[in-house]
Amino acid sequence: MFARERYTGNQLTVVTGAGDLAGEEMQAIAAEMSYSETTFVTGPPDGGGVVPVVRGELL
Repeated sequence: MFARERYTGNQLTVVTGAGDLAGEEMQAIAAEMSYSETTFVTGPPDGGGVVPVVRGELL
């Protein structure tokens, strides 16, 4: 996701409109994407929401 050099960071999935997803659904989507992190935009499009980052594996 973040790196010092261009194109060397981790891939990241962004799921918009995720306000109605349960935690278990977020975990399942993150696991299916198989990236190191998946973000879920749960708030309004004007920037007032929460953006949880979910790993695809259970910790």
